Amino acid sequence: WKEEYTDFFLDFMKRTMLLSDWDFGNRKGDRFLVPSLLKVRSKVTKSDSEEGIQCIFDFSASFLPNGVFQRLLCLFIAHSASFRSENEDNICKEPSLFKCSGSIEYQPGSVIHLLEDSERQRILVHIEEKKLARRILGIIRSMLQKLNNDVMSGGLKWNILVQGQISGNGEQSIMIEFSEAMKQSLSPWCDADENSNEINIFHSHGTDLEIFLKNL
Repeated sequence: WKEEYTDFFLDFMKRTMLLSDWDFGNRKGDRFLVPSLLKVRSKVTKSDSEEGIQCIFDFSASFLPNGVFQRLLCLFIAHSASFRSENEDNICKEPSLFKCSGSIEYQPGSVIHLLEDSERQRILVHIEEKKLARRILGIIRSMLQKLNNDVMSGGLKWNILVQGQISGNGEQSIMIEFSEAMKQSLSPWCDADENSNEINIFHSHGTDLEIFLKNL
């Protein structure tokens, strides 16, 4: 690419969520993340944290196309960078990223683990701080809707499962439909968010990415 086309090329990749600015560390100069070029982790292990809660975005009723998870990573990195630019005193740590998994700070000290399970056509999310469960779930739903509208022509279909508890001989974790969790007002997925307004899943087709991120 000739120099005069570089900005156009970078802008195109950002708009199609194939690339994100990489604003971590102390190195000078422009740096970018291209998730499709990340290494495949040889062995995916469970999160080291025993705390937290999980949800699943299940695409098995249709399919999970290649590139969807990587674009989701791009959106999360862009969101983390936007937090950094607005809160210079509270800087998110550098994420740990692989082609099919990632650990990212949503905000300083609040880590989210993402994993693509291509065999079962789903994306698993582990949220270390339960109190952020409702907000993180809303953010991912918005990101997937943005991705679906702008890149996938509305072809993505998914179902959401969230972690709940059943009583008995000690509490056991189960995954239940999010719609059922809403009916039960299941905590923490339906808890009031004291720190922000409720996130609305809005029609974001064509919305500028920077504006979209500010509305999360």
